[in-house]
Amino acid sequence: HPPAGRIRMTTPRPEHSSSPLPTTARQISSQKLTTSEPKPTRTETSSQHHPSPSASNKPVNKFRLEERRYKLYKGKNKRRKITDFSKVIHLTKDYKGSRAILVESNSLSTSTTSTSTSTTSTSTCASPQIWKITHLQGLYVIKHGLDVKQQAYWALKAVKEFSNCLHTNLSNLHGPQPNHWEQAVKNGSVGKESGFFRLRWASLGYHYDWTNRLYHRNAKSDFPPELAKMAGDLAKKVGLEVKSEAAIVNFYPFDGAMGGHVDDAEMALCYPIVSVSLGCKAVFLIGGRSKETEPTAIFVESGDVVIMGGHSRVCYHGVPRIIQKSCPKDLLDMMKASGSMESKLLGSFLQTSRINMNIRQVLDEKQNFDAIQKPPYPRPVHQPNRNTSKTPALTSCTTPTQLLKPTSRKIHKEKA
Repeated sequence: HPPAGRIRMTTPRPEHSSSPLPTTARQISSQKLTTSEPKPTRTETSSQHHPSPSASNKPVNKFRLEERRYKLYKGKNKRRKITDFSKVIHLTKDYKGSRAILVESNSLSTSTTSTSTSTTSTSTCASPQIWKITHLQGLYVIKHGLDVKQQAYWALKAVKEFSNCLHTNLSNLHGPQPNHWEQAVKNGSVGKESGFFRLRWASLGYHYDWTNRLYHRNAKSDFPPELAKMAGDLAKKVGLEVKSEAAIVNFYPFDGAMGGHVDDAEMALCYPIVSVSLGCKAVFLIGGRSKETEPTAIFVESGDVVIMGGHSRVCYHGVPRIIQKSCPKDLLDMMKASGSMESKLLGSFLQTSRINMNIRQVLDEKQNFDAIQKPPYPRPVHQPNRNTSKTPALTSCTTPTQLLKPTSRKIHKEKA
């Protein structure tokens, strides 16, 4: 209690308040600022100036989203240790989905040439299956299209002969190259210290100009007859035909990938692409005419053949992931059983890598570089407002011009 005679002056406080009332002008002004409308947060301010994609109708790159789903993150960017492969289609006899149907499952045969003799022999696959992808016209997957002996033969052919062609990623950057595979066999290693480790692709037949995205008339080498025959036989199994004039042999390391793209530089787009997989298993993505279409993910294993014809010929596709150490055991055992240093080295390479040979036709039967001023297809661009539902399917070489508008891009002519 205060002493007698002294009265303590107190200011009444509002209910449910523990802070004193403002008494000075500075406190009053500060209270006005605090009681006024709160300032927008940084997130709210940024959302006003940068609306969400849904608000601005910005197209969503669904192809890129699916690539990120399966991409192998490494180093400091390793954000995901376990990848969810539940959406990937695995084409086996137990598959019961609606996106693929089994067209044929019987004793198919493909011809190949034995490595020891020059005679042509016929090998029968264990259980080949032809699958048709239902939502993409012209897309087929031949499971086990090549048996183990054929896989070993073509894998050796790819690293020994095709890798030593005139046009590779290394020669494109650094000029003529030595035979890197022979050097790797001599040194007994295909590791990072070898030149073969840096090889990513080799071009056969018509050489593709990656910079200008076209073919040159005189930039051409002889196309391997065996490879042409194999591609033609595989295409006939799904009722298609192809005259092999160009091929790109890709060498994927375990952490390699191929971004989404469209193979539209050829003038004969009504003929299919025949793609053969060897070595490790991979995730193959294929979407639509634009990257807004959500792609379908399919597992492709060693010996599988993907045939892209019809509508699927001009669809975005890519390989976002290589599954390390997924090469078939029987293929690796065959390499070890041969006893040669070269076969053992090839087995070591396939255990962590993938080889892909994709073969295509460049010109139609009635076409040549002198008669064509521009290809019937320009490169498909990201056009979100273009209606592709009424786009006709690729049934003949007279229809491709109806799909996309022509551009002024011309085929380069070399002087004779």
